[in-house]
Amino acid sequence: ADFTSAVAAAREANARARLTVKLDGKEIVVTATGTAAHGSTPKDGHNAIIDIVEFLYELNSTCGTPQHWVAMFVNEFIREDTGGHGLGIALNDSIMGATTVNVGRIGMDGDSAWVKLDIRFPRGLTSDSIFETITERIRNFDEEFSAGLLVTRRSSGLKPIYVSAESDLVRSLLRSYEDVYGGEAKPVSIAGTTYAKLLPNAVSFGPALPGEKNRAHTGGEFITSSELDNLVRAYVTAFFRLTAAP
Repeated sequence: ADFTSAVAAAREANARARLTVKLDGKEIVVTATGTAAHGSTPKDGHNAIIDIVEFLYELNSTCGTPQHWVAMFVNEFIREDTGGHGLGIALNDSIMGATTVNVGRIGMDGDSAWVKLDIRFPRGLTSDSIFETITERIRNFDEEFSAGLLVTRRSSGLKPIYVSAESDLVRSLLRSYEDVYGGEAKPVSIAGTTYAKLLPNAVSFGPALPGEKNRAHTGGEFITSSELDNLVRAYVTAFFRLTAAP
């Protein structure tokens, strides 16, 4: 009953939290329900990890286990902040947009606990500068609490790419878009990681359209046959234009 009351109190404290509790044999299971969103737009979803972390931290606020310190770190530096302000890496570029931080996974391995962050960043930041800044924040946190936290990175990261809207490549793609869809085509910057980052002088092209909800990596992701047909026409038009002799 006390545990159920704690869940109810957590829901009251965080109106967005969707927590449920049930007894499974000798175990008490607390479930948080979120809403999926693309990793580059965490603000468009609802992160169930944050709800669980906030609940567990309040429940074990005096318990100095690895799980507690990870929960405390997320609570102190991230929570609902998807812009990296708490981590000291927030930056907003006029064209490429702002830094985003997505708490993607959290878990335990033996006597350790971990959290994995998906960080997308615009020009003006580098993987090294982000790593150094977060490491410094962790160092100060460790000095105060002796938490034993360590920052690692899965890879060196991919640099943001920017190709001018006035380049021949982008202008050709925009004209190809206009040939199929009509109207005036305008380039946009996205935080999604694409294969374009692995190729020189490359950009991503399609398939999101203005005014339509982004369905990428969401529940029930789909594309209609008419949308697919238009995309094929746009791609074929672009191939012909880009490979045509000057």
